[in-house]
Amino acid sequence: MITTIKFTTIIGWLPPFLIVVLSIISGFTTYHGLSFFTVKLDTWMTVALAVSIQVVIVMSTLQFALAYWSASPWRLISALCCLLFSASVSIFFSYFTFYEFSEAPDILMQQKFKIQKEHIETFVSNINNVRSHQILLQKQKVEVAKKNEELAFGGKLPDGSSIPLGPGKHTKFFNEKAADEKKTLDLLQNNNNDIILAADAASFIVKLGVEGLSNKQNYENLLAKISSASKASNEFSALVGEQPVPTPNLIGFQEYVQVIPSLQSLDKISWLPLFLAILVDFLTFILSYWLEHYSFGSIKKIDRDRLVEQLLSFNQWGINNRNQFELRLPKTESERAANTHDADRLFVASMFLNKGYLRRVNRTQAEFTPAMYDLMNESFRDKESNR
Repeated sequence: MITTIKFTTIIGWLPPFLIVVLSIISGFTTYHGLSFFTVKLDTWMTVALAVSIQVVIVMSTLQFALAYWSASPWRLISALCCLLFSASVSIFFSYFTFYEFSEAPDILMQQKFKIQKEHIETFVSNINNVRSHQILLQKQKVEVAKKNEELAFGGKLPDGSSIPLGPGKHTKFFNEKAADEKKTLDLLQNNNNDIILAADAASFIVKLGVEGLSNKQNYENLLAKISSASKASNEFSALVGEQPVPTPNLIGFQEYVQVIPSLQSLDKISWLPLFLAILVDFLTFILSYWLEHYSFGSIKKIDRDRLVEQLLSFNQWGINNRNQFELRLPKTESERAANTHDADRLFVASMFLNKGYLRRVNRTQAEFTPAMYDLMNESFRDKESNR
């Protein structure tokens, strides 16, 4: 008997306990995911938001369980809307928490590696474009200088005026001009440290891959290669009078290895974190709904009518401010004066309370749960049909 009572007590307290546990878990995952986007808010404000979301989920679930379309459509709709909105917010932010713990280390590192690689490839491309453009311009200058040299030797200047044929001061001038332009072209073509170093950095990051770049020494070596390439590029730009090529905007190693999910993580939905985020709130909803809508135990049909009749022997009934049918458990003044025996009906009330058909409001009052309405309605209906 004692074992049965203890087991019944445990079963009775299990749903509320699980609801609290799941709400704490969901609250933490919501808070942790929310903290990724509220770094400028105080911690207590983020906690307050997460707790509020969980409270709304539980309360709207309870209201949804109590609402009936035929009685109050708007109450049912408003409870459902609040439930869907709060659950969606909770699932959205919880997703990032589960994502961080399950998928983020691999997926985010791949994304970061791709971004770093693209920055370096853009850097190499920019250096190559500047070099190609400057060498092309210098080749055109060499061609013009050679043409002017030939014109001068044939007795013509670039503006079309005539000069003496053969060697002379004009021919010497254009010879020296052509030689200088050719020398500058050779200098530009041979001064290729920038593109060599940049290409070396690009091939180095490809060789390392995602795992290799996660090593601090390798990452620092990559930054050193980029720094050398950038220095050589700046020297080349100064030589040709161009603006320096922007250095790749590579993040530091600590920021690179730090895993922080963001909205970019939604580009490719990860199903496991999404499932876990939905599961926690779904279980919270199911248990809250079950706690409010279903009793912990059952009443046998053979005992139902007798127990209902005993319960109706209470004399003080009313509808409370939550629109629930309630009764007062103590004796009335007249019953106390008449020394009425009420052990039977108190036993019945205690049974209904333990099985979840009644819910205690305070020490002297108890109210009906949804299961109690169904039970009494069935009892009244059967009595009507048996008449």
